[in-house]
Amino acid sequence: MEILMEEGCFELFYDNHFYDNLEFMRMDAICGSTYITMKNILTGEFLTFEQNKITSVRKKAKLTIVPRHPLNMVDETQVSLL
Repeated sequence: MEILMEEGCFELFYDNHFYDNLEFMRMDAICGSTYITMKNILTGEFLTFEQNKITSVRKKAKLTIVPRHPLNMVDETQVSLL
């Protein structure tokens, strides 16, 4: 579960269900069981998973966001007529 302690976005299979867009929040050991709390970065929902029921964890690739140039809303042909 060391992969979950890294920063980033994760997807996992838990108890035959698929969850994605998750960010690691915390890990707790309670009465001999380990619980992992994650936050869905799109909905803000917090989810807690029992570690031994997680069957697969994968870190999602980071998306690089390239800033776009602002659109020029002035028609170039109209400017030259002024």
